[in-house]
Amino acid sequence: MKEEYPMHCAECLVQNCQVQCKQPGGADCPMKDQALFDAILAEYQKPDIHTFYEASVESMRQSFARLTRLMETINFCRLMKYHTIGIAYCSGMLREGRIVNALFKKEGFETVSAGCKVGGFSSEELIGPCPMRESLPERRDLRSPDGRLHPPEKVKPRAICDPIGQAMVLNEANTEFNVVVGLCVGHDSLFLQYANAPCTVLVAKDRMLNHNPVADFYTAEARGLL
Repeated sequence: MKEEYPMHCAECLVQNCQVQCKQPGGADCPMKDQALFDAILAEYQKPDIHTFYEASVESMRQSFARLTRLMETINFCRLMKYHTIGIAYCSGMLREGRIVNALFKKEGFETVSAGCKVGGFSSEELIGPCPMRESLPERRDLRSPDGRLHPPEKVKPRAICDPIGQAMVLNEANTEFNVVVGLCVGHDSLFLQYANAPCTVLVAKDRMLNHNPVADFYTAEARGLL
């Protein structure tokens, strides 16, 4: 930007932009930079971006207060005429990943799914010796894929998460759109960075709050966090 100033939309008390007013709301308003917003407007005129954004607006119109996030995602994929959907899920949410996979298939899509342990890498292979791991309990895979307990002598250390692998597996399958189900913080970032296709996060994992992270916001003041 031409001028250096902090941008604090969340702290703005004017909120002109909410009502199609292009008048800057204050000294720190990013709308002071007209050249920036001319460039932004030009981006929306690019054919692929225009089609994608138009479908997202129509999906929002059709889904608002009518459809769940999952069904809205399916509706968006239908509006975009996608055929092949990638599903990147956390192994700790295997059941949920299977449900999402089954629902997309039921709706007529071809699916390609990649769990976070794809590749079966050890932590030593991906990050090497890590002092932080010394304070963590060793996690082991106690069950086989069908849910049966392994006998003690066959228990093996768990593989480490491989978000880059998930992205590259889905890239190889030429997925048109990817759905993220519960990847860890940071792992989701790497997946989004390496994925070729557009992505949406369907589930933000939060084991403490039943995967509903916004619940944390509503008690922040009562707990003295704000």
